[in-house]
Amino acid sequence: GSATPQAPLHVSSGTGNEVLRVSSAVTPAWLSLVENGTRRGILAFGPSAVSLQADGANYLNLYTNGLPRLQVAPAGRIGIATAAPAARLHVNHDDGEPGIAIQNASAVDRWFVYMQPSSKSLSLFYNGVLKGSFEPSGGVYTAVSDRRMKTNIAPVGTGMMERIDRLQPVRYRFTDQPDEARQHLGFIAQDLAEVFPEVVYSNPEDGLYTVAYTELVPVLVAAMQEQHDRMETLEAENAELARMLAANTARMLELQDALGNDLSK
Repeated sequence: GSATPQAPLHVSSGTGNEVLRVSSAVTPAWLSLVENGTRRGILAFGPSAVSLQADGANYLNLYTNGLPRLQVAPAGRIGIATAAPAARLHVNHDDGEPGIAIQNASAVDRWFVYMQPSSKSLSLFYNGVLKGSFEPSGGVYTAVSDRRMKTNIAPVGTGMMERIDRLQPVRYRFTDQPDEARQHLGFIAQDLAEVFPEVVYSNPEDGLYTVAYTELVPVLVAAMQEQHDRMETLEAENAELARMLAANTARMLELQDALGNDLSK
């Protein structure tokens, strides 16, 4: 189809979308990719599949603009934007570019996973907004708590000690655990919701309840502050009682001395 072929096989079509067809009555069938007499891989089809396979120690690579975009190593490791995948899935991303995006097909919102270039923290973003990070030193998860990211800030409130007294801490196993599995410590979400509904969430998909245990920390701090205030009040009252007792004792001693002097006359 070309009067000036640019390769040993040059197919040119001026009409129709199908330029080349390869068919076989036997499946699977394949086209062999050979370099200097050595087969490097095949492009195979059938039954009900199309496959691209690299043979032996050969890599399967996908490049754009001369740069590696996807590589499958002989051992099965997959590298994205790296020519040397170090794990089953190795994602190499540039600074400022999210490493992995997770999105439900029925929504436009996305979660992103990103490795910070300086701190090396593994950060989680929701629609581009940082929500928390895993620190590299100990794997500790830190949630975003910056004042600039918050609004409607108000004190936790009072009466925390009384509310804490109503809590019912329990031991339990999950229903999918065997009887000999270790027990967990915590709360029953439905019971906790009666005291602190602010820390209990309901999953709209399955109706299961979850608990934000870390949000109980400010509650405990507020309760400790209340207890500290009460102790300070009691200490002040005790000090006043001690002062009054000492004053009354001194007065009684003065009266005794005066009475003794009168009797001796």
